[in-house]
Amino acid sequence: MVAGKDKLEKVKGTSFAAPLITGFAACAWQKMNFLTNMQLFEKIQESSHLFPYFDYAHGYGVPQASYFVTSLPYEVKTPTFEIVESGDTVFIEVKKEFISKNYFQNTNYLFYHIENSSGHLDDYWLVDVYKERAAIILKKDYPDGRILRVHYKGFTNDFQLK
Repeated sequence: MVAGKDKLEKVKGTSFAAPLITGFAACAWQKMNFLTNMQLFEKIQESSHLFPYFDYAHGYGVPQASYFVTSLPYEVKTPTFEIVESGDTVFIEVKKEFISKNYFQNTNYLFYHIENSSGHLDDYWLVDVYKERAAIILKKDYPDGRILRVHYKGFTNDFQLK
């Protein structure tokens, strides 16, 4: 919502993100002012909540200020899902203890994409997880060794589709 000529108006787009990320970058650079602009850019990507997962709709996710203000070492995330191969099919199986029963929390989002040999994404999805078998991928749909990359609740894993 923005102030229009006579009333509030609804708008869409990413232009509101530019001043937010610019301010975020300025704060991060104050903390790490020895970085070059590209090093800072990479650190902001690394700070994002989906990193190292990436897709064209969500990017690396929302940058996290805590990445710049704490000196905690990187923690290995607990696996929240398994990628299971059975014949010509690959299943993304979420561990039962990581499926919230409160469907209104909006915390059950699983992200996955298929990356081709050029490093570009052929497809990507966002799944609202409500059962253990969150997704099914048919290997015949993705020839020549593409990579399935999955992210769920802080854990990211890759699987080579053969």
